[in-house]
Amino acid sequence: MIHHVDKALEAFLRQQVPLPESDVDLSFRAPESSWTASIARPTVDVFLFDIARSARSSVAGRDERVSENGRRQQRPQPQQVALRYFITVWAREQRDEHELLGAILRAVLGHSALPSTLLPPSASEGAWRLSLAGDQHRLPPALWGGAPIKPGVYIDLELGVDAAGWTDRGLPVEELRLGVSDRRVAAPEPGASAADAGDAPPLRRVRSGGAVVMEGRPVRLSGDDDGEGAGPGGAGPGGAGPGGAAAGGAAPGGAAAGGAAPGGAAPGGAAPTEPPGTGGDGGA
Repeated sequence: MIHHVDKALEAFLRQQVPLPESDVDLSFRAPESSWTASIARPTVDVFLFDIARSARSSVAGRDERVSENGRRQQRPQPQQVALRYFITVWAREQRDEHELLGAILRAVLGHSALPSTLLPPSASEGAWRLSLAGDQHRLPPALWGGAPIKPGVYIDLELGVDAAGWTDRGLPVEELRLGVSDRRVAAPEPGASAADAGDAPPLRRVRSGGAVVMEGRPVRLSGDDDGEGAGPGGAGPGGAGPGGAAAGGAAPGGAAAGGAAPGGAAPGGAAPTEPPGTGGDGGA
């Protein structure tokens, strides 16, 4: 990856400064005494001395796309890093050095990013931002390697690094089925103490058939008492509802066991057979 950055930066400097290959050499070596002593013509040295996380902080989230074969793919968003270069100019005359250094400074200040035409195909989705580095980023003296210290231009080149790559997502959802189930909230048993209720498993929410239901204690419905008790108008054991007969008693206007209703026949006797108005003993 870094060699692609070096090539793009070299192409940028040669085009924008400009730095003709026939007149100026360009190197990416560390400025050390053995190398500087061998320089024969004007040379621009672009030394990469630091790589760090970008101060802009990486963006969280994921990118998505559809591949050439129609599959949906995703990846974490690229991590933003900053590559820091120290650019110096080496020539026989100091005037030539300052002239080239000023042209490099103008080229850097005139562009907020490297032109997209200079980027490799792998970097087509994001810009490579170009800026002057801050005062806190300076080349440590130990890296000079005994070479004479010179003024230079510190630059930051910020870009995204795709470390994870694209991966296929799961197959898309083609069918969604929903269902309805009859689940009732459980209630404690009648007469159960608080201690008994505490022994029952706690209620919990579960998903069943696409619906959120409650599960836990057994369900007890009102009226499901296995026939105990009677509703309005019905007969229960040992009692009678309105207008019905009870064992061992009589309802109003009805016959009772072992007794007679008004105007009715009693056990062991007969009702009068004489028509109304008929006299007593043998009378007409």
